[in-house]
Amino acid sequence: EGEDAGKLRELLKGTRIKEQKLIETAMYAPQWLDIIEEYLGWPGLKSGCYYFMAHMNERFDDRKKAMIARFTPLTPEELNNGAFDVNWFEEAYALLGEERFGRLYDAAKYISDGSKHARARKYADAALHRVTAEKLEAEIKAKRNKDLLMSLGLLPLPQDRAEKDKVLFERYRFIQEFKKESRRFGAQRRASEGRAAELALRNLSANAGFSDVTRLVLRMEAHLA
Repeated sequence: EGEDAGKLRELLKGTRIKEQKLIETAMYAPQWLDIIEEYLGWPGLKSGCYYFMAHMNERFDDRKKAMIARFTPLTPEELNNGAFDVNWFEEAYALLGEERFGRLYDAAKYISDGSKHARARKYADAALHRVTAEKLEAEIKAKRNKDLLMSLGLLPLPQDRAEKDKVLFERYRFIQEFKKESRRFGAQRRASEGRAAELALRNLSANAGFSDVTRLVLRMEAHLA
């Protein structure tokens, strides 16, 4: 009680504690988030921190679950499986800007194991269009990389309706082909790649603005027919 940004500012006087260390503290120990957000004066710090926690961390206590539920309808299980909230990403990125978002990303290594850290990077690279569909598809084919497959649907889509439908169909067909090819592997790998394909379609449908993946599938199957 009584501890706020003013108290933190008072205690930091004369220390060598840098701003980035406070950001890392907020990420690692979110009970400090409110005070640090107020001290730094960063709009969107809380949203950004919980965005990274949701998409990069496997451990959700009740407090984290309650906070994450304020920002996304996705469940912890869905997030752990690889579902991605495009709207939350765009909102957090818009509030923070490129430089601050990057600093949060650097601090996120304190809450994640290696694979989740790599997945979040791939998702962000796709959503920010730092990679092309051609490059992603080539690497997915060569390495059967499930995280890259799930990120494929996050690439920005054309604004033109006809061009958007064409790109959607191409990505849908690629994901379905990946799932079809998994039949040549054993049961465990087949199941794993099948789940990745389902999440890839879900991410693609959300990015395209469909209310659920079934609507995307029906529309794409109509194109196939």
